[in-house]
Amino acid sequence: MDIGKTILAEWVCLLMTAAPVLCGSIELASSKKNSVEAKIDVSDDGGKTVAIEMDATEAKDAGTAEGDLQIRSQDNSETLVELVYMAVDDDYAWLAGRCTKDSGALADKWLFIAVHDGGQPGRLVDQIWLEWLSGGPDGESAAKQKVDNREKPAESKSIESGDIVVTCYDKSK
Repeated sequence: MDIGKTILAEWVCLLMTAAPVLCGSIELASSKKNSVEAKIDVSDDGGKTVAIEMDATEAKDAGTAEGDLQIRSQDNSETLVELVYMAVDDDYAWLAGRCTKDSGALADKWLFIAVHDGGQPGRLVDQIWLEWLSGGPDGESAAKQKVDNREKPAESKSIESGDIVVTCYDKSK
């Protein structure tokens, strides 16, 4: 009988010691944020290769993002987009942001992006869709609506090399 009480007391002590550790790891897992990373080369509409780098993380408010997207063409021209809207569902992500730098006519326009992480390697299994929208409040409103509705632009870009990684921690969204 004393052995049974001793074993029971040891189990209670073990559970009391392990509970904070287990609760802490659960809390850490739930505090992780959805994210999208991409470093790919795609064919543009003219058949030239452009490099796209994207890094975005879900911000505090659901539906918002912190991140950027860079497009570099073969002639070293650069387009920068500040990503501010984001939705992630398993291996798909929808993002939108305003162009903050461009040598052409894209400055201040909104870019809507949809991506699919099809696995490794990225070529032939990942997909990216890009759609340029107007600038100003109308462009922002359209971009946010497309992210919220999880729309997909008509044409995807052909990925020549690289990888897209979508990390989704909250499967309920």
